[in-house]
Amino acid sequence: SATPIGYDFMQWVSNVTPDTQIPLIRTLRKYQLMQVSWIFTGNAPLNFNSGLDKFEFDLISIPDNSSAQISNATIIDTMFQLDSNDNGTFPGKQVDLANQAIIIPQYTNLGVVCRETGSVTPTDGELGMSFLFQETV
Repeated sequence: SATPIGYDFMQWVSNVTPDTQIPLIRTLRKYQLMQVSWIFTGNAPLNFNSGLDKFEFDLISIPDNSSAQISNATIIDTMFQLDSNDNGTFPGKQVDLANQAIIIPQYTNLGVVCRETGSVTPTDGELGMSFLFQETV
């Protein structure tokens, strides 16, 4: 339940502690994000209690020499969202982002943050994500 907004951080490889820290990877080259896919796994389908409830999935960066906290995050772009259209489902989809021109500079401290608005249940599921990056100049 998010009042007014809650945050959930994607774990690239393993948990980061404490839970106020955003797990990050560091890019080695300049990339363009071309596609993202996702699959929800849980014991029950997602239940959006109102038309205002949603999850927005943002690609974020954290500056060098900064703590990986939400207060230091800069949104690069919103990749996709789950909302009442996904009510009662175990959503598994993909999005082509090639035309969105999401460029990630070389040596970026990269993370994914889910901004949660409203009250969506269940709260014990996971969202697995895959990314297709293309090296760019």
